[in-house]
Amino acid sequence: MALHIGLDIGTQSTKAVVWDSRSHRVVSRGACAYEPLRCASRPGRAEQHVGTWTDAAASAVRSALAGLDRGDSGGGDARGGVRGELAASAVSRVVSLGVSGQQHGMVLLGRSGEALRPAKLWCDTESAREADELGAASGVPMVPAFTASKLLWTKRHEADVFDAATSLLLPASYVGYWLTGERGMDAGDASGTGLLDVSARAWDGAAATRVDARARGMLPPLLAPSERLGYVRDGPLQAMGLLHGQRVVVSAGSGDNACAALGAGVIRDGQVWGAGSGESHRVVVLREGRAVACDGARDVRGRSPMTVQTAIHTAVMR
Repeated sequence: MALHIGLDIGTQSTKAVVWDSRSHRVVSRGACAYEPLRCASRPGRAEQHVGTWTDAAASAVRSALAGLDRGDSGGGDARGGVRGELAASAVSRVVSLGVSGQQHGMVLLGRSGEALRPAKLWCDTESAREADELGAASGVPMVPAFTASKLLWTKRHEADVFDAATSLLLPASYVGYWLTGERGMDAGDASGTGLLDVSARAWDGAAATRVDARARGMLPPLLAPSERLGYVRDGPLQAMGLLHGQRVVVSAGSGDNACAALGAGVIRDGQVWGAGSGESHRVVVLREGRAVACDGARDVRGRSPMTVQTAIHTAVMR
C-alpha cells in the first residue's frame, strides 16, 4: 500500500513522518535540528537561511526512510507491510508529500528564484515600528510577527533587496517551491502575513498597497491545503533518498498551527486545542469550519504580543 510523507519546517528543527495508508499508522520518523541566526549588534533580529530548511528536510526524510528498513520506528507492524522490506521496495511506495511550517517568516526571491537574503522569522521584531504604522493605517492592530511589517522594513532598510524581489513566500511554501519549482500558498498560512482578506480567502490589494505598489505582484497563487502544488523534482528526490523519476505529488500544505490542531483531532465546531513551548504558546478553536488561533509569541525582547490568525480547516493530504 501507499506511503505518505509529512514534513514540518520548525524554528528549531525539521521533522518528517512516514504514514502507511494500509495500517493507518505513522511507521517511521526522522528529524534534523538547527537554530535561528541571532545578531548581538541587532537586537530583535532572528533569521534563518532557506538552505537550512531544505538541507534539514532532506536529512529528516532520509532518516525516516532509513527507519522503514530498520523497522525501528515504533509505529509499523506486520500488517503495515513495511517492516523487513528492502529499502528500495519500501521507498518506491511513497506517493505523496505534504509540508507544514512555522508561519509569518519572510522569504524574498529574485527573478531567477534565488533567495535574496536570510528569511526573517516570526520571532524577529526589527519591524516593530512598521507593524505599528501598518496597524494604525488599517485600523487593525498588527504585531512584528506579521510578514507585511517585515516586507515594509525591508523596503526601508534594504532597498536593494526589496527592489530585486519578485516573489514573497513563507517557510512552508518555500520548501514546497524547492520540492516542485512551483509557487503557491494556502489561505491558512497566508492569514499570518497581514496581506490576506480572511473572509474572502483572497489577497487584500489594499493591505499590499499600504506596503508598496509592487507588493501585490509578489504574492503567489492561493491553493487549498490538499490541492496539488506539483511533483517532486529530481534534485530533491535524490537529496531525500527517493528514487530517480519517482512520481511523488506535493500538496500545498498549511501553517503549523492549523495542521497541529487537525492532527490533534480538532474537527468539530467548539473543539479546542492548546499547546506551548519555550518559544510560543497557542490556543486553537474550530468555529464554523475554521480554525481560529490565538497565538502568544515571546519575542527576543521579552514582550508577549498576541496575534490572531485564521486557517482553513482541511487535511493537508488525503
